[in-house]
Amino acid sequence: MAALFMGCKTTASSTKMEDNASFNEVVALINSGSYELEVNAVLPFNSYATTQVVNAIMLPYTGNSAARINVQGQNNFLNYNGEEVAADLPYFGEQRLAGRAYGVNTDGGINFKTAPEDYEIVVNEKKKRVVITFNAEDTNLTTENYDVTIVAFANGNAELVIFSSHRDNIRYMGKLVALAEDEDKKINE
Repeated sequence: MAALFMGCKTTASSTKMEDNASFNEVVALINSGSYELEVNAVLPFNSYATTQVVNAIMLPYTGNSAARINVQGQNNFLNYNGEEVAADLPYFGEQRLAGRAYGVNTDGGINFKTAPEDYEIVVNEKKKRVVITFNAEDTNLTTENYDVTIVAFANGNAELVIFSSHRDNIRYMGKLVALAEDEDKKINE
């Protein structure tokens, strides 16, 4: 019986060491200034009316709901290369201010490619997470601004929250990975 308890203790300390190693890898990736958030789920903030419409009409047989929409494999991303941040993200929700004029080349998503303003990284060793914050301006509509927060966890998963000056806020879930060379070229194009 004592061996069983020792085995559990050893496993617990091994797990803690693995968590620390994983967390250190995430911190190193972020500090490298070259990372990508591969988005696989969208968690929109919806009003009751929007939820009813989306659930009844748009998503009845897909396994999605208005609260969580699977976008895995659709090439939605946020990239950072040390100088610029680029994002191409779908948007599901309500626009609060007019601004998307006819003739503006946009898909209605959240798109930006710019040098981030007020870029800040806060590492929380105790909670094993890294919080990145910055501000960005929309590529297609320069009057729309975004306050962006990325929370990266020890396992490499991350949550992206975007507050817009024109729309309801929205959350994305995904995986933080090293920025591939071809992705860095997309930012610099």
